[in-house]
Amino acid sequence: MTVGSTKSREDYAGDGVTIQFTVPFLFIANEDIEAILRSTGGDVETDWAEGTQYTLSGAGSTSGTLTAVTTGTDYTPQTNETLVIRRREAQTQPSDYQIAGSIPSETIEESLDRLTMLTQQLGEELSRCVKYTPTSPSSFSPDFPDHSTANADASLALDSSGQRVVVGPVIGSLTGSSTLAEQAAGSATAAASSATAAAASAIAAAASRSAYFMVALGDEITDITTGLAKVTIRAPFAFTPTNVLASMTQKSSLGAIQFDINDGSTSILSTKITIDSSELTSVTAATSAVLSSTGIAADAEITFDIDAVFAGAQGAKITIVGDPV
Repeated sequence: MTVGSTKSREDYAGDGVTIQFTVPFLFIANEDIEAILRSTGGDVETDWAEGTQYTLSGAGSTSGTLTAVTTGTDYTPQTNETLVIRRREAQTQPSDYQIAGSIPSETIEESLDRLTMLTQQLGEELSRCVKYTPTSPSSFSPDFPDHSTANADASLALDSSGQRVVVGPVIGSLTGSSTLAEQAAGSATAAASSATAAAASAIAAAASRSAYFMVALGDEITDITTGLAKVTIRAPFAFTPTNVLASMTQKSSLGAIQFDINDGSTSILSTKITIDSSELTSVTAATSAVLSSTGIAADAEITFDIDAVFAGAQGAKITIVGDPV
């Protein structure tokens, strides 16, 4: 029989249910098959024995069947376990050709099949070995250093030329370096946290240096009236406005009160300050004031207007909050 497939191994993922697994390649005898169960974590490999963990059929054909034993002890491969089935042809030559005797074609073919299967077997093993690329220089020496108890726990490394494998640092040193690296990473994380905290502190400090001043636009017992420049002051320092507020001691239930603030002859508001009807503060206004000014110079003339007012409104005050420049 010809060996028409290059396959000599098949891996199956367990599911806790399937017990029959196809052997999709030629094997001459049952003893030529090896079954290994790989554990869930992949760190334990258990060699299965025919008649104990599994039974086998199909020797001499291109497709056989391995069946896991379930009676007595259940060996069904479980979820996350892997069953590896591979051909392990004996490295012997069992055919005996007699001198001047007849040579059956089946015997010759079987001998050639065994050679082909051994080649595939070696290829499967080599495919799992560490290898250098085909273009690696021929001057490279893949030989490992001589075994010596003096090299116990040592790692392997390339020499300065990159052409020879030499004894490297001991495992303990590498572990120590890894620990130091982890500590350094921890320090870097802590430093980043400190930087974040410092940035937050800077923001808090910036907030704490904000200044404000309040201006009364009338007394506490007289209804306020509309008018331009009801109060004029000079900026005590250069600052950038960040918020404006308005309040009253007596509210009007007849309508909203509106205020404006001017730097010289230019309003610093794109949306004016409003105290809604029956309210005492602009904080609760349906429409918030919006600042348009990016900065007021020291000693600049600031005027306060009352643009809209209704009877009963008394004790109006305007507060400007800003960051000194």
